[in-house]
Amino acid sequence: SCLAFPRCKSKQWYQRRVRVFTIPAPQLLEIDMDIPNEERDKISGITFTPRFTLMIVYEEAPPFDWTVKYHDNSIVRCTVWDNIKRGVGTEPTLLVHCQALYAVKNIDIKTKEEAGEELLAAVQEIYPELPKPIKVIPHFWRYGQVYKPYPGTPGFIELGSEPLILAGGDSFFETSNLQSCARGAELLEGRIRKRFGVPVESEK
Repeated sequence: SCLAFPRCKSKQWYQRRVRVFTIPAPQLLEIDMDIPNEERDKISGITFTPRFTLMIVYEEAPPFDWTVKYHDNSIVRCTVWDNIKRGVGTEPTLLVHCQALYAVKNIDIKTKEEAGEELLAAVQEIYPELPKPIKVIPHFWRYGQVYKPYPGTPGFIELGSEPLILAGGDSFFETSNLQSCARGAELLEGRIRKRFGVPVESEK
């Protein structure tokens, strides 16, 4: 990867010398590469909570005085007016996230379409004033949020030296959020720069 050096003149050189993985850590074990057994055991211990979601698009919707709302519901965890949150699009678009326990119970039982039907029915009970949607799009993440991270939460790990192989992402942080992802990118960049002696000033 050359993501840490977007303006470097020898991208091919860095691509030969550096490999950076930010995929969910359990997927590292599916890649054909040598990983020490001790690291394999630690990576195997990383767990994620799956997540079913549903995007509901309406032609029009009654006004609401909220953008994000959390629910004490057996199926729905939160609802988000995505078009308002992102400030894009004109069609009212409601994004629905399921409860973590619901996803864990149904991960190998329900298809994303079946879960989507249950999410839609739950939303209609919560917000009976909403009209009939013009489009619904279900989705499923097997790796939603980190539940049990890598021991010690170091931010990233090094799996090889020649080429330099790094694994990062929220799998290596205590909290799975945007701040952790941003901090992880900084740590990965710092390690790459240190390895190849590339100071920050070199990009200016």
